[in-house]
Amino acid sequence: MSHQHTHGGGGHGGYEPTDAHFGPIIKFLFWLFLATALVLVAMYGLIQLYMQMPVPNADVALHPLAAERQIPPEPRLEAQRGITKGVFGETSDETKEPYFNRKMFKQWNAEWKAELQSYQYIDEQIGLVRIPIERAMEMKLKQGFPTAKSRN
Repeated sequence: MSHQHTHGGGGHGGYEPTDAHFGPIIKFLFWLFLATALVLVAMYGLIQLYMQMPVPNADVALHPLAAERQIPPEPRLEAQRGITKGVFGETSDETKEPYFNRKMFKQWNAEWKAELQSYQYIDEQIGLVRIPIERAMEMKLKQGFPTAKSRN
């Protein structure tokens, strides 16, 4: 007696008798393409809408509770005001010097070096002072650094 074993149903030898159905695949790709195109058109419309919106500037009314416009402390690092191009390729005024230039950097660097080499009270009430770095290193070397306790 011989027994015939068939794997899978229908006696096809265990493999899929038909190829993939192209109808559902084509429909999926069509709707995917259509949805992508709609999203891109909507994004383009939003960009065009945002480009037409007014840009906020200095003549905007202050908040009713604000006493005056607050300007951050120096150095105020801003974008270059010289020859620059915006996001959409528009150029700025080319006759003005860039806002952040070498002259300003040298001035700030000289101020920072002067601060690092001078004595000054930071908070007189608590006795917090600024001293030159070289002097601070000398004082710390004389005082000594903490060391690990020996385990004996």
